Amino acid sequence: MINSRPSALQWIVIGGDLLALLLVTLVGFASHGEAIWDNPRLWTTFIPLTLGWMAVAPLLQVYHPETITHWRSLWRPAWAVVLAIPLAGFLRGIWLNTPIVPVFLAVLAGTTLLAILLWRTLFWVIWSWRGANG
Repeated sequence: MINSRPSALQWIVIGGDLLALLLVTLVGFASHGEAIWDNPRLWTTFIPLTLGWMAVAPLLQVYHPETITHWRSLWRPAWAVVLAIPLAGFLRGIWLNTPIVPVFLAVLAGTTLLAILLWRTLFWVIWSWRGANG
């Protein structure tokens, strides 16, 4: 995908991944009783999380057509989360000029992993069903 334009299928998965990252951010803020619709601090989590994800995902071929259409490749996005979270925490710490809190990173990793794997599993089930019925 590095030297070619993403296919429509790849754009769907990229969009779903970004939506999953946004939902993780929104749920995180809501779980702390913070406003989620007009809170500019959302960006201080969502943007570093997205940048970390987009830096790591291509390296692990998370958007390769075989990766997005085979359930056995779910380990790739899982490892991408594991590698992206420390980078996201580092970028967020720089942006906010605050220390990186390990508990925050652990919770962010767990919720992001859950969101990405749920989304990718849902996508794979729909893709498989579509292939079997279409």
